[in-house]
Amino acid sequence: MQVLSKLVSSLVLLASVVPAVSAQTMYRADLDAGQVVPSVASSACGYATFQLQPDDTLSYDLRTIFVSGTAARLRIGAAGGNGALLHTLTGGPGHWSGSTPALGASDIATLRAEGLYVVVESAAHPDGETRGQVLVNPRRFTARLTPGQQNPPVASAGSGVGMLVVNPDMTVTYEVTVADIPTVTVAHVHTAPVGTNGPVLFPLVNGPPTWSGSTAPVFTSELFDQLQAGGMYFNVHSGANPTGDVRGQIVAEGMPYFAATACAPVVLAVDGPAVPGGLIDVAVSQGVPSSFGYLLVSLDADLFPLAFEPFLLDPTQLVISSLVVPLDGAGEIAFSFELPDFSLGGPIFWQFIDLDASAPNGKFRISNGVEQRLVALPL
Repeated sequence: MQVLSKLVSSLVLLASVVPAVSAQTMYRADLDAGQVVPSVASSACGYATFQLQPDDTLSYDLRTIFVSGTAARLRIGAAGGNGALLHTLTGGPGHWSGSTPALGASDIATLRAEGLYVVVESAAHPDGETRGQVLVNPRRFTARLTPGQQNPPVASAGSGVGMLVVNPDMTVTYEVTVADIPTVTVAHVHTAPVGTNGPVLFPLVNGPPTWSGSTAPVFTSELFDQLQAGGMYFNVHSGANPTGDVRGQIVAEGMPYFAATACAPVVLAVDGPAVPGGLIDVAVSQGVPSSFGYLLVSLDADLFPLAFEPFLLDPTQLVISSLVVPLDGAGEIAFSFELPDFSLGGPIFWQFIDLDASAPNGKFRISNGVEQRLVALPL
């Protein structure tokens, strides 16, 4: 498939230039007018990223569209209700960035429990024109298991894939499947970064060759931080290699942003382990039936109007700008590809622009964005 070949070759180039990503505790918010309490009639939308820093300050970057904001505020409260002011953000009228003062223990606990929201005010709506709940993101993780990730590497024909989800109650749901390991013994989740060994956090059950299940609430907030920072791995042991036959560092799935808003009706998902040799799944849905569009990838995110639609990528950093993707009669497409080898890691950002060929003015529809974090591993 020519589209796939172009995508893979472009990612080879991409992987040689993306910067490294620092480890932080990550949160996101997707804003629209429907989340304001009470809701307002507005097309205003936006997205925000938050990172809890080691000094307990919360850094933020908020971008909005179709509204001229007079203020943006971080407030305490669950979805569907209003609450007290925590911090007024710096910037405006469409971009706010900076850091809060150090948060106290109770405010950090509220943040981790997804009890904060961000709201943007305007002259027309001084109590808020667009709003979004601050949610833990990522919660979904994946892995590619290989013998080369063992420390030291081992001789084995084994391979495997795995997924892990941290649920709001701090229980963990997982599934790991391996192949070509004749004498599997046990499997675990361990705590350690790439290239180092660490202790067992919990065993995997109901296997082999597939282990699946849910744990008790084993995760503390510190362990969740460690997972988001890339500090955990699956390890499958065998009779031939009792200290580990195949290992897979647990990395974040593709992270949607600007998702589930009225401003982005087309749904884009990019999932799978973003590591060398990882199988990446791309899916577009809720597009225009029997239309086509462009799948774009950038090294950075942005937000600005493109013919009155929200464009989510930095146009100066586009790596793929003309990848034509056809949609079927249901307005969907799904395909997979294997990532090439790469030696550097860092974020990339995806968006799909759906062209409606039946519209006389060439109207198009926009998908959400997806952030994916490439992680270089010894394979």
